[in-house]
Amino acid sequence: MKNRLPIAHSSTLRPVDLSFLKMAPFWIYSFGNMMQSIAFFLPQIWLPSFAREIGMPAVAGPLALCLLNLAACGGYISQGIIVDRYHVTVAICFATLGSMLAVFVFWGLTTSQAMLYVFVILWGLTGGGFAANWAGCANAIRQSGYHVDTGMVISLLCVSKGVGSVASGPISEKLINVQPFLDAGFAYGTRYGVLIVFTGISATLGGIACVGRLAKVV
Repeated sequence: MKNRLPIAHSSTLRPVDLSFLKMAPFWIYSFGNMMQSIAFFLPQIWLPSFAREIGMPAVAGPLALCLLNLAACGGYISQGIIVDRYHVTVAICFATLGSMLAVFVFWGLTTSQAMLYVFVILWGLTGGGFAANWAGCANAIRQSGYHVDTGMVISLLCVSKGVGSVASGPISEKLINVQPFLDAGFAYGTRYGVLIVFTGISATLGGIACVGRLAKVV
């Protein structure tokens, strides 16, 4: 294939500036991203077995996963639009509030297939598109006065998401074996009750950047 631009006869490697790693904004965004990642993968791991446990047909779990991933496509688009127009913490706040509503209300109070499907759609639209905020995080760090390489910031946020995805498996396995909430109704009263609460708390911590914005740290 013919190159559009002539090949340079000499090239130099651009030094990578990692000074932003010493600053609070990056770690706030990274911590929130990791906690949201831990939360996001938990329903995907356990939805099929959860659906069977509360008496739903075998097709309910796989169908819920399909709806979740379809909704996540819309989540990437909607959060990308918000990041393009507003500060990234607005998109993070939107994702966090939607995730909390999805988990604590629609998953925790699930008694029917319809409610389960509402949960996964809302979960996909909010938590599913969280990675669309990464470029906005890099831009916000830059606007705070720090020199950053956007690609490096996105790469490190991807790493924190990977840590969250790996940690979600063993953490959820331990939580499933915890004693269920006594006298709790709906899904909270099943052996997934502790897992649901942990997922909601993790999703809430994913919005820590919003607190940092209010405190003028990010």
